[in-house]
Amino acid sequence: MRKPGETSFRLLQWRVVCFDTDRFVLDFQRPIPAEGLASVSIAHSGASAVYFNGPTRGPSIERWNMGLIRSRLDALVNHSEIEIIETSVAADGRLAPRAIKLSNEGWAGAIKTLLASCPLSKGDLMIQMSSQAFRSGDTAAK
Repeated sequence: MRKPGETSFRLLQWRVVCFDTDRFVLDFQRPIPAEGLASVSIAHSGASAVYFNGPTRGPSIERWNMGLIRSRLDALVNHSEIEIIETSVAADGRLAPRAIKLSNEGWAGAIKTLLASCPLSKGDLMIQMSSQAFRSGDTAAK
């Protein structure tokens, strides 16, 4: 991303970490902006924005994160683009939101790959155990 008149791009990094197949953390990292931000949120297709926690700052980057359940992650992935809303505090004290549209191209495939390596959630584990018990009972009855 770059602002009009700038020659260099500002880099953003996304990271999704799974605790299991139903619980995730979405990290948003980037260089610390000069103006400082009051909040960062994410939205899609007119849905209500969801706010990141943070920031946590290092020497030159800041990290914002949020916990997500699978249905919310799927809702973000299943749209062609998402919108990041960065809100800074203007000199007069008013909040000044700025929206950035980002393509979701490639995100669905990345999440599918991630899910293959995630531990099963308690719900998925129960379904798997019930399915195995049913198959065992079905075999025993024959």
